[in-house]
Amino acid sequence: MNISQSDDYKEFDFWDHIIILVYPVLDYQAHVKFVIAVIGVFVNIFHLIVLTRKSLRVYTINIFLIGIAICDFIRLLSYVLLALPDYHYRYQKSIMSSICIPPPSYASCFLFVHFTPIPRVFQDLAVWFGVAMAVLRVIILKYSLSLKAQNLISSNSGIWILFVVCLPHIVYWIFEFQWTEIREYGIWEIPSGCANFTYTSPRIIYSMGPEEYQNETLLLVEGIFFTLIPSIILPIVTIVLIYFLKTMKRSTASNNNNHNARSTKMVALVTVTFLLATVPLGITYLYQHTDFSFGISFFCSMFVIICEFVSLINGTMHFLLCVCISSQYQRIVREMFGRKINRISVAIL
Repeated sequence: MNISQSDDYKEFDFWDHIIILVYPVLDYQAHVKFVIAVIGVFVNIFHLIVLTRKSLRVYTINIFLIGIAICDFIRLLSYVLLALPDYHYRYQKSIMSSICIPPPSYASCFLFVHFTPIPRVFQDLAVWFGVAMAVLRVIILKYSLSLKAQNLISSNSGIWILFVVCLPHIVYWIFEFQWTEIREYGIWEIPSGCANFTYTSPRIIYSMGPEEYQNETLLLVEGIFFTLIPSIILPIVTIVLIYFLKTMKRSTASNNNNHNARSTKMVALVTVTFLLATVPLGITYLYQHTDFSFGISFFCSMFVIICEFVSLINGTMHFLLCVCISSQYQRIVREMFGRKINRISVAIL
């Protein structure tokens, strides 16, 4: 073994020990993510019930919030469903030896293949909904005297924009499903010594995964279109929205100005939540496609896990933003719980 190979081995051995130390923390945060996802599923159900009320459906911003809430709900529900087989496997290990646990069936592999892309696809879709909503808000504020720009406030315009945003994601999703294959890998037979085993016949072992060039193509498309581009647009529109907010605070107070300020504040905060979860992933994507040492790659992987954790929390935050900022949202929540509002509430969205 030459000096270069020896140094590479020492570096690999060092980071291997680091991974062993970090693994319990990652295992713990996986449980925390599962709990957050379960809570987020129920939170977004209630969030959707409120947003789909007739009085809120007339505004484009609320149409985008409904789209984001649907994405969050599907993403968090898929995360919960994908985590259940892992918990079932942990349960099996607690009652029998790991060598006695049979491989997953074809149906399980099929469901895994088709459910795995869902959280990522709907996360990307929610980010693009946030980008489109922020850009739309900037256009409305920039051209406040334009009739065409003001027509974008109505929900009919928002539905068409949602459809345009969804289209490339649907195409990407279809391609990813077609490029992922389930292949027979071998035959699994019951090892000797496995007592009280419910399966008596051999089972087929399946392997899953796309071909190498197809996987690289998908990663390239996803990285550029769904990660890098939003990472560039989000900071720009966030800065512009903050500028408009400061301008509104300096202007004369009025009901209409308060309406615009609250709407802009809502969009800006939603944009910031996506900014915190998406831009770091865009930076990490650039690093992952650059030839760095194993240590840098390790930190990039850890950073991606942290960003995914933030993204999961982000899926439950939009409900809180609406409750804290939107007076009309607050009014509907009170009415749902039997508390009628006597005063006239100004629609802020």
